[in-house]
Amino acid sequence: METNGRQRTRAEIAFHLGLACILLPVVTLPVVWALAIRNLRLSSTDPVQRRWSRRLLGLAVVDTLVAISLVVASLTGMQEAMMESADPPRIGVLIDDSEGDVVIRDVFEGSPADEAGLAPGDRVVAARDEPVDDARALSATLATGEPAVLEVERAGRAVEIEVAPRTGVEPPTVLPTSDTCAPASASAVSIGDLAPYALFLAVVIVLAGVGRRRQVRQWTFWLPFFGVLVLASIAGSAGTWLGCALVAGGGMRASSLGLAIGEIALTVIALGWFFAVRTRQPAFHDERERWPIPRTYGVGILYALAWMPRVALLSVPLLYAAQQLGIGEVSPALEQILGPTADPWSAGLVFTSAVVLAPIAEEVLFRGLLLPHLGRMLPAFTAIYVGALLFGLLHVSHGVMLVGPLVLGAVLGWARLRSRGLAAPILLHMSFNAFALLGSWL
Repeated sequence: METNGRQRTRAEIAFHLGLACILLPVVTLPVVWALAIRNLRLSSTDPVQRRWSRRLLGLAVVDTLVAISLVVASLTGMQEAMMESADPPRIGVLIDDSEGDVVIRDVFEGSPADEAGLAPGDRVVAARDEPVDDARALSATLATGEPAVLEVERAGRAVEIEVAPRTGVEPPTVLPTSDTCAPASASAVSIGDLAPYALFLAVVIVLAGVGRRRQVRQWTFWLPFFGVLVLASIAGSAGTWLGCALVAGGGMRASSLGLAIGEIALTVIALGWFFAVRTRQPAFHDERERWPIPRTYGVGILYALAWMPRVALLSVPLLYAAQQLGIGEVSPALEQILGPTADPWSAGLVFTSAVVLAPIAEEVLFRGLLLPHLGRMLPAFTAIYVGALLFGLLHVSHGVMLVGPLVLGAVLGWARLRSRGLAAPILLHMSFNAFALLGSWL
């Protein structure tokens, strides 16, 4: 037993060392394969060792595919094209279009705008002889990277200034702060925006069929589930309206206040449903030992850091195709929230909403209510993956980067199974959101 115990420990450690090798996916690939082959030879007598060895072999196969995708992406120029798209040419100004005019509020030192002589207070009227109505129109005009002549109104007189956009300019060239009280136009909704919702409904329909065959009642779960989402959406819209009513001019403060009100409503509704049915909730765990919260949290962080880049690299062709087709872009609302802000009041509301309220509400809804329901008709890990899919599909605002919520949803589901509670998933979710938000601000 001592020998098996040592072998089991070696196999598990080898697997997690293999996960950490994503930092050097090509260089360390032979090491992962060597570990996999060695542990397969030692796994003939111990079923636990055999299970970990199979996982390590699967990891070696995945890392091989990652290495191949890196080579193919490099040879075809996909990586360079995506990097250029992620870092478009900019001129280094902060734009305010909340009053219907495109006004420069700040010019960043050493930027192309600073070198060209643009100044705070300048109102941009046209670019390349084309009228400029909002920050996005100006950004699109400058995205070609070619020098552009801007027609600027300064102190009541017209001035023409030529500016040459370039990449590597931080912070972002434009920070749209449009009046959120204005209704969104119907043209803002694209097929790419609606596709995840359609797939979400298709998955739910399939699950309803599976549940019906296995005699698991569906309407008692899915009707309240969709009801929570609808009520939260209504509360978010009402919050935005209230924010516009309370904050003159709309802008970031109205957006952040509306976001906070919507997240408070979602949290209250989800918690109310959870506590109403908790005595009737089916258990969601397997035969393995229950892990303490600190251990679950630590391994969950490792899994997130290890699998996110792997899946992102494997998704390069899909992300590249989406960029070329112009579908699945990050929503303007999310861009505004993630953008830098000098307003502590707005920043505090956004941080509280994204890092405190959203993780509690979403974990209660998806890992506290959805996973036990799925576990009644699916094996535990299948339920985790299906739950992660549904979780990711509702993050439409992330655009083509839905891969993030999809992967993290699986890690959060695993944490729910391993710890048999919601504390570890909530802490992990808070950490993920805090890293993303603070990273975007910095």
